[in-house]
Amino acid sequence: MNSKPSKSAKKREAQAIDSLANRLLALTDEQLASIPVRDELRDVIMATRKMTSRSALRRQRLYLAKQLRNTDCTEIRDACNKMDRSKRGEQRLFHQAEKWRDRFLSERSAALTAFSNVTGRDCERLQQLVDDLGRNMPESRERQLGREIFREIHTELSAVVQDNAPNL
Repeated sequence: MNSKPSKSAKKREAQAIDSLANRLLALTDEQLASIPVRDELRDVIMATRKMTSRSALRRQRLYLAKQLRNTDCTEIRDACNKMDRSKRGEQRLFHQAEKWRDRFLSERSAALTAFSNVTGRDCERLQQLVDDLGRNMPESRERQLGREIFREIHTELSAVVQDNAPNL
């Protein structure tokens, strides 16, 4: 048949390159440093970030996309996707910590037992915070304890995730 890519395939590839260019522009400096890009491409990205004029920014984005078309983007895409997965994992961990905190505030020691069973760790600091929570106290102190409980839960869950993460 025809070995030449269709017009639609070319458009999809151009849109994917534009999307990648926008993702690269949205990265922080630390994230960009971890992406394997050529120095010339990194300079173009940094110059584009500094622009404020809409027209100049649009032209510079087009130039960045052109530079990306002349580059093998598989490593760049893989690094961006890895960052996205990492960010989603952090968000999931944060939401789990919120759910556990709410459960601690409502169930207290029963939630502590369940949390210890799930994590497989003895959480003495959490036990102390739950005991403090059981006492009559002003609402402001209760909110403060809720934040401290959240921090402890988040720390414990992060440690469990780190312990269970495969060595790369």
